Amino acid sequence: MLTRYFLLIIVIVIQGIPYLIKKKPVFAKLFLTLSFGELWLLATLRAPTFITDDLGYLEMFYSPALCYVEWGYCQLNNFIRLFGTEQYILFGVLALLIFIGVAIFIYRYSSNVVWSVLVYVCLMYAFNSLNGVRQFLVLSLVFLAFPLIQKRQFVKFLIVVLLACFFHKSAIVLLLFYWLYKVKVNSKNISILLLCTILIFTAFSYLGNLYTLLGGSYAHYITTEVEQNHLATIIRFAVNLSIAIFCLLSFRQKDTSSDAKYPIQIPLSFLTLCACISVSGALISFQSYNVERIVYYFYLLNIITIPNILKTISNKSFRTFITIIVMLCLFTYGAIVIWSWQNEGIVYQFYKR
Repeated sequence: MLTRYFLLIIVIVIQGIPYLIKKKPVFAKLFLTLSFGELWLLATLRAPTFITDDLGYLEMFYSPALCYVEWGYCQLNNFIRLFGTEQYILFGVLALLIFIGVAIFIYRYSSNVVWSVLVYVCLMYAFNSLNGVRQFLVLSLVFLAFPLIQKRQFVKFLIVVLLACFFHKSAIVLLLFYWLYKVKVNSKNISILLLCTILIFTAFSYLGNLYTLLGGSYAHYITTEVEQNHLATIIRFAVNLSIAIFCLLSFRQKDTSSDAKYPIQIPLSFLTLCACISVSGALISFQSYNVERIVYYFYLLNIITIPNILKTISNKSFRTFITIIVMLCLFTYGAIVIWSWQNEGIVYQFYKR
């Protein structure tokens, strides 16, 4: 499996050379089409034993009456069945819906689409999107609707979020994006976030019990079930902490655009705040790793945050050096995760009839 990971990274880098040499929109589109096309094939042709939730989604696909999740996903499940009941049809359509939103988001807002795709793969977001299918469908929808946040069209954005809640109720959290977009990064707001994080972390078990008593339908996300692999939690926390620190040191620089491909760029202050919230979520996940399912809404913005923050480094030679170091660290992180999966017997295999 490590070999396939290495080959995937090599292919992505080679495909990105024309764009890295000359950042033309046509090269960006070609690169994203090829890269996400390859990820789509891997997602579509995978065996159902690779991803934890695959068997559950397949059971609902084969027997729609057993669909026990949100109404919106059940209806999508029934719609996909119109094209056939082979597993690759389900996996293919779901992956297509997820990857389209992510690819368009990267094209619109990233200062370097190659680095964004490498972040998406190396930080395991591409693989995790196949496990948290409904949440990544939600993110894809909100990513497509991100211009509504920038144009301050709250009612329209609210409608999109409420629609997304039909696929996963946790989508309501994404209303925070609208508010955070205009919040300033300063010592006061960072201190408030830090205080809230400490309070939630220390009172987590009590909050979880209260939520369960009130009949919360997602109580399992905030119960005190701790991940057995503490090292994985520590590494994820360290990665997000490093990104947040880098953001805090750089966000005061002038915001950069991605070759004017889209008229309004995402301010670095918003990306910095989301990076800090990611750290808070990663810390709280020491109490319950299921919290990360929710925090992934903020994690995934790293595909834009990292390239855009790197772009703020004015010295071109130093920027290139730092970019190489960052990408090597991310590549190593991905290799460690894949290696740990192999040791646990989790290996990617192609589907066989």
